[in-house]
Amino acid sequence: MKQRINLLTEDLFYEPGVIPPRVQAQYLSIPFLMLVFLGLYGWNLTQASTLNNEISALQASKAQLSQEIDAISRQLTDAMEQERRTLEAQLAKSKRMQELEAKRIRWSRVFREISLLVPEGVVLSSVSNEPGDATPAPSPSPAAPEQDHSAAHRTLHIKGTAVSHEAVTVFLSALERSEMFSHPHLSHAQRTGSAEKGSVAFEMVGKLKGAA
Repeated sequence: MKQRINLLTEDLFYEPGVIPPRVQAQYLSIPFLMLVFLGLYGWNLTQASTLNNEISALQASKAQLSQEIDAISRQLTDAMEQERRTLEAQLAKSKRMQELEAKRIRWSRVFREISLLVPEGVVLSSVSNEPGDATPAPSPSPAAPEQDHSAAHRTLHIKGTAVSHEAVTVFLSALERSEMFSHPHLSHAQRTGSAEKGSVAFEMVGKLKGAA
């Protein structure tokens, strides 16, 4: 049985002026594709605008954070400066108090020490002090131990009477051995009355160490 093969396209079977369905479908798909393209383009524009807004907001937030950080930095700097000044003032006050404490005489210790040093036959009438002179202390030699010259010294005046010059000498020797006094010496001594019933009026002067 002999078969026929048609090599003509399908479009040739339609009459002139009639648009084939396939071509019609292609024509109709063009507006749809344009609408899809316009929709995608509009969505991209919307997304880009949203991203730009978010970027602008982030940049504004970053600028505000930078300003806040600068303000906090300045506050911290001011606070640290104020703390430093307060600490310096407290240190200066503490140093001043230590200096005053070093210059203050603890009379209870002085009187206790003197009472232990007064020998028999000696009666004290007064103990007083006055600021010592401002003669600078000599520089210590390298071999000698360093001394603390920050403690103020006072000139101590001890007045009293003794039964004899020997009792005065014993008292002076005791003051010389004491660690509380430095350079004690006899200012004057004068006997009043007879040798048997009289007494020796004396005055001793020495340096009282500020640590006392």
